[in-house]
Amino acid sequence: MALNGDQLRALRILSLHGADERTYEAWYKSICRWYSKEFHTPLSQVMEMSEEEVVQVYFDDRYWTMAGSDSEDTQKAYKELKDKILKEGLKPMEKVAAEEEAVEEEEDDWYKEELRKLQEEDEKTDKSDQPKIADKKPNLIGDKPDPETVYFEGEDGPLKDD
Repeated sequence: MALNGDQLRALRILSLHGADERTYEAWYKSICRWYSKEFHTPLSQVMEMSEEEVVQVYFDDRYWTMAGSDSEDTQKAYKELKDKILKEGLKPMEKVAAEEEAVEEEEDDWYKEELRKLQEEDEKTDKSDQPKIADKKPNLIGDKPDPETVYFEGEDGPLKDD
C-alpha cells in the first residue's frame, strides 16, 4: 500500500520537527539506525529491543572510542563530558518522569497544530472540479446502490443504467 501525498507530507513534517527540536524520539531512532548498521542487525529487530539496551550499547561504544582516542581535542571533550555527567549525577525518577511528560505534551501540541494547519490548507483547496455525492444516502441492495437514489450534485437526476 503506497502512502498518499498528505501522509508523506505529514511524515516529512515529523522528521523535520525531530531534527530541528532534537526530540528524544528522533534521537532514539537515529541510535537504532546506528545500531542496525554497526551490528548488521535488521532495523525492525533493533526497534523491538529494549531502549535501555540499545542506548547503553551506543554510549558504551561512543565513550570507549572517545577515551581511547589519540586526539587531544577528543580527549578534552571526553573529560569535559565525563565531568559534566558525573557532576549532574542521577536525578530522582519523579523529576525525570515529569520532564518526559512535559516534552511529550509539547510534542503532542505541536503535532496537533501541524495537523490543524494541514486541514485548513485542505479546506482552502478548490475542490469545485471534483464531483460531490449528494446528501441522499443510497438504498443499498446487496453491494449495488439503487440507481434511482444515487446521483452526483449538478446532474439533472438519478443515474441511469446503460
